[in-house]
Amino acid sequence: MTPNKEDYLKCIYEIGTRQEKITNKEVAQLMQVSPPAVTEMVKKLLAEQLLLKDRSVGYILTDLGLKLVSDLYRKHRLIEVFLVNHLGYTTEEIHEEAEVLEHTVSDHFVEQLEKLLHFPKNCPHGGTIPAKGELLVEKTIPL
Repeated sequence: MTPNKEDYLKCIYEIGTRQEKITNKEVAQLMQVSPPAVTEMVKKLLAEQLLLKDRSVGYILTDLGLKLVSDLYRKHRLIEVFLVNHLGYTTEEIHEEAEVLEHTVSDHFVEQLEKLLHFPKNCPHGGTIPAKGELLVEKTIPL
């Protein structure tokens, strides 16, 4: 899984927590890319069965897509906790660092990091940190 694909999956998830319909236009705006770039990536995500297309709601993450997004949020948020608690970063500084690191750390690293941090439940911004293997549960728009 490439960092770019992971970013698209996270983007689609984030849009889905704010509105009912997810379209190429919204993804392009949030990702700051052209609509044709979104179309190309969506084709790949559909082919890998990470995403489904639905006329009424646009795009929907599959169970596999949602699991990958949950794992990414888990990595990202644990890294944010580490940066604040152990490296003295401010909450304003941590997001961009975590965005880079979430794509490079191994699952073993994340497990050890979680132990070091004593299994935190929330990141410094208040977001839920899903336990290993659990799906991220946050505000969702009912279909």
